Amino acid sequence: MKNSRIAIFVLMLTALLSLSACSNRDAPPVYRSQILAFGTIVELSLFDVSAAEGDKLSSDIRNMMEAFHHRWHAWENGPLLALNHALSQSGHSRLSADDAALIAQSLTLAKASGGLFHPALGKLIALWGFHSNELPQSPPSKQAIDATLAMLPALDQISVDSNSNEIYNRSGKPVYFDLGGFAKGVIIDRSIEVLRQHGVNNAIVNAGGDLRAIGAAGERPWRIGIRHPRDFGVFASLTIKEDESVFTSGDYERYFEYEGRRYHHIIDPRSGAPADSVASVTVLHHDGATADAAATALFIAGTQQWQRVAKAMGIEHVMIIDKNNKVLITPELAQRMEYEVSPPPIIEIHALP
Repeated sequence: MKNSRIAIFVLMLTALLSLSACSNRDAPPVYRSQILAFGTIVELSLFDVSAAEGDKLSSDIRNMMEAFHHRWHAWENGPLLALNHALSQSGHSRLSADDAALIAQSLTLAKASGGLFHPALGKLIALWGFHSNELPQSPPSKQAIDATLAMLPALDQISVDSNSNEIYNRSGKPVYFDLGGFAKGVIIDRSIEVLRQHGVNNAIVNAGGDLRAIGAAGERPWRIGIRHPRDFGVFASLTIKEDESVFTSGDYERYFEYEGRRYHHIIDPRSGAPADSVASVTVLHHDGATADAAATALFIAGTQQWQRVAKAMGIEHVMIIDKNNKVLITPELAQRMEYEVSPPPIIEIHALP
């Protein structure tokens, strides 16, 4: 059922993008290609690109995504599991320059978020049953959660030496990196880099509703839709300016229901349980990885702490939809948002401190 909902949303988003691309009947067409990666549909929309060039770029990006997926998969045998084992056993490991930079980036974002985005939360996510292709059936016990929380490493005890590309775990506790909280943003950013290296300056890379858009669709800018957290449709839409990323974290992405309650995969590292105060958080930022991590952190921060965390992470454009479909939004994003639901939602505009 979840896969069907994702597919429907992607098709609706495609329709919105098509409106932007068809402002001039004589304009070059938008090349589109779909890639199955990271458990979702990744759609490339490339403006003024031939079919042959688009097919080649699509193939290159697919290969890159598959390699990245294998390297950083959180529970299948591969380099990430080997890294976690080394850090847990010997307390250090040598990485490639690219891998070291990626881990360092995750730790920098974690620090900015006050630890709400937590890239070493893998053991807790596994406890909840989300390190599997199948959804869990019931939550873990309070005792198991508390025991796992007690074994989480302090992030300030994990460091990366940029000169030697070595990573050190000085916490004395096992480390289980799970980069799912920002991996989609990273791979979207890298896809945009590939496109720009090949002279494509007008494109969207959309991974199941999380995306980065550059340039425009001919004479008109790209216009994208934001999914309704409790329906199949589009909740709101906005226009992208030149180069921006839009990422949403929601309690509808991976979840199960048990005794009438919804349990999703966005785990609060403070309580060890799924964050439970909002339905979705949308972040707009120029960098996809930052937007992805911030959407996760702000979802966990919830309605009481999101402004402080957004400011600390350098995020000015935020929209929160609470469980009653009320919108909390920053003024920078409010002036650009168009709501597609009827009746319109209750909206509260909140400036950052």
